[in-house]
Amino acid sequence: LCLGDMVSLNPVFSNVDSWLWHDGSTLPSYTVSTDGEISVQVVNACGSAFDTLIASFLPATPLLDLGPDTAVCSGQSVTLIITTPNVDILWSDGSDDPSFELTNPGMFFASITNSCGTNADTIILSFLPDVPPLDLGPDQSLCLGEIITVSPGINNVTYLWQDGSSDVLYNANQQESVILTITNQCGASTDTLEIFESTQGPQIDLGSDIQVCEGESVTISSGISGVTFLWQDGSNASQFTTPVSGTFILNVSNNCGADADTILVDISGIPPTPFLGPDTTLCEGVSLTLFSFADTETTISWQDGSSSASFIVINPGTYTLSESSRCGDAADTMIVAYLDAPDPFSLGSDTTLCPGESITLVSPSTLFDMLWQDGSSQQIIVADQPLTYSLQLSNDCGTEMDQLVVDFDTRVPVLNLAPSIAWCEGDIFNLDAAQSFIADYLWSTGATSSSLLISSPGLYAIDVTTLCHNISQVIDVYPGTDCVVPEVHTGIAIPNVFSPNGDGINDLFGVSFGSDLQVVSMKGTIFDRWGNLVYGSEALSFNWDGFFNDELVMPGVYAYVIQVDYTVDGVARKQVLYGDVTVVR
Repeated sequence: LCLGDMVSLNPVFSNVDSWLWHDGSTLPSYTVSTDGEISVQVVNACGSAFDTLIASFLPATPLLDLGPDTAVCSGQSVTLIITTPNVDILWSDGSDDPSFELTNPGMFFASITNSCGTNADTIILSFLPDVPPLDLGPDQSLCLGEIITVSPGINNVTYLWQDGSSDVLYNANQQESVILTITNQCGASTDTLEIFESTQGPQIDLGSDIQVCEGESVTISSGISGVTFLWQDGSNASQFTTPVSGTFILNVSNNCGADADTILVDISGIPPTPFLGPDTTLCEGVSLTLFSFADTETTISWQDGSSSASFIVINPGTYTLSESSRCGDAADTMIVAYLDAPDPFSLGSDTTLCPGESITLVSPSTLFDMLWQDGSSQQIIVADQPLTYSLQLSNDCGTEMDQLVVDFDTRVPVLNLAPSIAWCEGDIFNLDAAQSFIADYLWSTGATSSSLLISSPGLYAIDVTTLCHNISQVIDVYPGTDCVVPEVHTGIAIPNVFSPNGDGINDLFGVSFGSDLQVVSMKGTIFDRWGNLVYGSEALSFNWDGFFNDELVMPGVYAYVIQVDYTVDGVARKQVLYGDVTVVR
């Protein structure tokens, strides 16, 4: 017997008047649950009989533990050993040795068996990443006063520079040998970069022209430090980010000279979005033309390998349209089924449901053979899937059919707005909660547009609602601590309050310029505190009379953004003025 088993002893005897077991019990049967000697005496009028049985329980099957899942470096192995005695061993590859060597990643299984049963365990072996290759690039020259930043950009490793530092970057300001060693659990890699002094000017290379897809933005990195930067738009950061196509020019200079480079950025093209429509059921003899609306740069492939812009369906089956472009790959599938021509009856109007809802479809008659689109023949079915439901009624005179399209509102709003945004005096930015489908929007300000223009700090909440879903988010616009106020030319003056009450005093809000400034162009906009545009002008003389839609605005604070192009002493300059003005009565 195995440990834990219970066996009932039922001696074969006849003509017994009484039973007496070794424990004093007197039933005709005895249940054995432990090791030991079992004895019984039986008695009738003619005498007695006696017998003894030795019960011995085998040990239960031991538990098997292969240890925790583990990871090793490539080229290493792990040996598993099962030391349990008196068991049969079986590994996942069919071998039965006590030891098993793991040399490849994967899931491995072992079981042990004895007379009382089987136990098993599983272990997963994975490989740790090798140490990445390290290349600090070509040796570089250093101009007096310049700083060269060495930044390999390798993640998940430990850095050790020649000076003992462990930062992810190293700043060199003198001639030296820069040595970096990176390590991880599987090894180390070292490279050296020689920095030597030079009197030559900086060398700037923005790299090859860039092409990305619509919706992406491109950051152009200068790849150089210790120089003065000047981009084509007058900005002076070490890198330039653009969401639009164009030609971008960077001029750099230091004490040794200057250099410039140009790069073209092409932001065009969208990922393919093939759409064949929902699965459908056709009548016999009816064809269906499926279309691809991809542009000429997109490769088209139907399920049969053809590549025309359309495909005519004349047989039931699964039809797949695959589209591929440099912006991605996508496919759509339509299942087409064929039924006999329908007869005039109605299952009801097409309907749209929310996820989890259903409607009940009822056959208008039980006098005919019934066949639903799923092959069932009951009078009532529940429609809970987004497809075309059809019912066929047949008799000796013909066949009739009707169908009903059940669609599900799968519009699930998603909000990916930043939970908190730093705001600086004069900032005006747009909170965009727009979805790719029609939805209802409600901001905490009462606005119902998909986006909200923000010009002041505070908590702003947005609710987006569809037929079946609702999502909310609160955005904390807080005063920033690292704000930089742009310098305004001393010859430009903007009031911070005006009173458009018709008294001829301070009735207009505008920009005044000193005599040494020559305005070339000006473009200005005024927004209310909800971000609504109340005034805009591109006139050289920007003036607002406090009216919006022929009505005087309410007193309060309004934000402005005014871009001015002007010349000073023959030098062309651009200035973006922003801030707020208070309207009083």
